[in-house]
Amino acid sequence: MKLNMGSRSFLQTLSWILFVTILLVLLVPITASAISNISVQPDNSTVGEQSIYTVTFTTGAVWPADGKLTVTFPTGFGAGTVLIASGVIGVDGGLTASGTGTVATIERDGTGTDVATSTVVTIQIANVTNH
Repeated sequence: MKLNMGSRSFLQTLSWILFVTILLVLLVPITASAISNISVQPDNSTVGEQSIYTVTFTTGAVWPADGKLTVTFPTGFGAGTVLIASGVIGVDGGLTASGTGTVATIERDGTGTDVATSTVVTIQIANVTNH
C-alpha cells in the first residue's frame, strides 16, 4: 500500500496514532477523554525528506514537570535523530528529545511547572524522516 503523504487520510491516521500514544505516556491515570483537539502537521511531506512535525493537543489531566511524551510514527518513518524545534507553547522548563526507530520521546526535565488541565500544548519535533 502506498501512502500519499499529503492526503487527509494520512494525517488522520497519524493523529489517531499520536492520540493513543499520548494517552499512554503522560504518566498519570487518564481516560480517553483526557486529551482533545489533537492536530499533527508536517512542514514537509516529501517521502524520504526530514520534516518538523507540529503536534498540538489540549490536556485533560495535569502533565507533570518531570513527565514525558512518546510519539510513535507509522512504520517506515525515522525518529532516530529527533530534536525539539522552536515553537513550544504551553510548556515551560527544559525539554529534551530522543528517538529510536519510529519512536520519539520528549522528556520534561523537572525545571518547569506542571501543565494544568485544559492547557493547549504545541511541541515541534524536528528531524523526523518521512516515509
